[in-house]
Amino acid sequence: MSVKILGMREVKAGLRKLPTAVNRALSLGLKKVAVHAMGRLIQQTPKGFTGQTRRSWSLLNYSSGTSVGFELNNKTRTMRFLEFGTKAHGPKRSKFLYIPKNRKASFGWDNSLKFGKDYILTKRVSGIKALKIVERRRKIVERQGSAVMNRILKAAIQAFG
Repeated sequence: MSVKILGMREVKAGLRKLPTAVNRALSLGLKKVAVHAMGRLIQQTPKGFTGQTRRSWSLLNYSSGTSVGFELNNKTRTMRFLEFGTKAHGPKRSKFLYIPKNRKASFGWDNSLKFGKDYILTKRVSGIKALKIVERRRKIVERQGSAVMNRILKAAIQAFG
């Protein structure tokens, strides 16, 4: 799952003509939007037993002297299930599905685990409802990024025009 913040083509072409101070201001403004979005995505991602899906968010910088861009990434398999959901399913190779109920049981079955307390076995499970965390955040980031770009470019036009 990823969210990309990239400037529009026309803006990128126009950035070459603008002073470096405006490029720097655009880069800083969009970076603030990206860092804020990353914080929100981390908060909205369920923690689960290990917290690994939350910790897997990363921010990549694609900004250079002539263009501005950032990408937020989470390449964990679990994030795909959370974002798009799953359908109802049963076991593939055994008679029952093993479902851990706590962190201790999430590492796999062991003789010390108690049935019903640490884990359960079942024939079928209903799917996971799609949370659409990234999709909702993408719309917000697009609005915020556009507002930041407009504000900085208007200030630059007034200053230099």
